[in-house]
Amino acid sequence: MKGKDHIFISITWALLISTPIIAINSTYVLMFIIGVFIGSLLPDIDASVSPYEKRGDVMRGAGYAVSASSKITGKIFRSIKDDPNNKYESHRGLLHSVPGVFVASLLIVIPLNIILYLVNYWNSGLIIASIGLFAGALFHLLEDCCTCSGIRLFYPFSERKLRGGINTFLPDKRPHQFAAMFAVLSVVSYVYINSVQRTPAYAKYNFIEGLTPVQMVGIAVFLSLLVWVIMYIWSQHPINCKRSNR
Repeated sequence: MKGKDHIFISITWALLISTPIIAINSTYVLMFIIGVFIGSLLPDIDASVSPYEKRGDVMRGAGYAVSASSKITGKIFRSIKDDPNNKYESHRGLLHSVPGVFVASLLIVIPLNIILYLVNYWNSGLIIASIGLFAGALFHLLEDCCTCSGIRLFYPFSERKLRGGINTFLPDKRPHQFAAMFAVLSVVSYVYINSVQRTPAYAKYNFIEGLTPVQMVGIAVFLSLLVWVIMYIWSQHPINCKRSNR
């Protein structure tokens, strides 16, 4: 998918997950979404053109950090498993796998948090943003499972590939529809949570009574994964996959 598609889908996905705590701690939600925004582009740093270019100084700086983490990630995995065809750092290689983005994310957020702590600029919101960065990268992977080329989610330990029928290089409304679906569900979720908690007339529809915010976020994550299953099934009809390599 295109970078803008990843950004829109990932941010609306993050909003759906965050709806249970928007009214409780909007600052944490904002930090999470900032992390998701940066992370949603992370896997494509292995493309020929950096997805962080032309997005401002902050994003260019993030691009340099991600690029460095990508190279180190490749070296780490080569020490674990041989790379005879030199594929780890190619497009849709390590950074398009869960193990790869997990290691790359740690290589970014751990030094960043340590540095900001040492200069007395650290706060708990940075942990939330760090989680958001990995979440955004993971969303990117799940979104790319819907494309013609697909991805190997657990490469290099598994070659099993998930793929759909969305061609990055051809007009296709489905990525926009996916983002719209998450956006609508986010609004519905937010309205429901606030209505049943503040309006006595809706008390009989309060299926979340007694649940903690963490438990509600867990339910939102589960529901969002069900939405992804719908996305994946929806993407299976190919328009034209002959020209796609993304």
